[in-house]
Amino acid sequence: MGVALPRSVDWVVALLGVMKAGAAYLPLDPGYPVERLRYVLSDADPRLILTNPAAGRRLIPALPESPWLLLGEAAVAGLSGRDVCDVERRGRLRLGNPAWVIYTSGSTGRPKGVVVPHTGVASLVAVFNATVPSGPGDRVLQFASPSFDVTLAELAQALLSGAAWVIVPDELRVGADLARFAVECGLTHLTVPPSVLATIPEDVDLPDGASLVVGTEEVPAGLVDRWAGGRVMVNAYGPTEVTVNSTFWRCEPGWSGRRLPIGRPDLNTRAYVLDG
Repeated sequence: MGVALPRSVDWVVALLGVMKAGAAYLPLDPGYPVERLRYVLSDADPRLILTNPAAGRRLIPALPESPWLLLGEAAVAGLSGRDVCDVERRGRLRLGNPAWVIYTSGSTGRPKGVVVPHTGVASLVAVFNATVPSGPGDRVLQFASPSFDVTLAELAQALLSGAAWVIVPDELRVGADLARFAVECGLTHLTVPPSVLATIPEDVDLPDGASLVVGTEEVPAGLVDRWAGGRVMVNAYGPTEVTVNSTFWRCEPGWSGRRLPIGRPDLNTRAYVLDG
């Protein structure tokens, strides 16, 4: 089931609702180019796509052949707030069922859809809680695009671990604005790309003691020297196919001039070095 919603409370509710219903979650960032969305929709062929009036005004006329459901009071009128049961799902939930479908960036060709089952979700939660533990009282940054698999890592740190998920507004997702937002909201856990971390000015800091996960790009040693002191900072690596993450490396200051390792295998994971 497609979810074409911007990062918002409604998006989080839709994400959880789709998976509780037993369907696979197909994220569709409304800000993506229409041609990319058209390709993803033609390839994935979802039964239904959830959107809201604001996103729908742009997407529905551009992609009229897709099965849209416009969310609003009329769409949920008369529906119960209780949990969905197996009869309504038309089958039992199983670990091997698809949980979500994430499309790669397409940087080496056309985007490729990756179907990820529920099987690895428990391991994803466990490895984050073993490395950068979170729980009730913690506040986890929601930074990634809905169409990027890092969103599911954020979800594992937040709602699947008992913490709060704090969505940063689009206009505050870089530089000093992001750092000030993190401090004002009392964030305890942040996952941000190195290129974004590098935009924070030298005279601006992140919350004291906050855990910091970086990855998706090579991490410069200079960033480690600046941010690893006095906090837990880890370099995370993993392709979508292995449920978001596969290795972690605990960063320590003093790496100047050296390349940062991607680390050791996650729980329930084996890593192989295949060549030089």
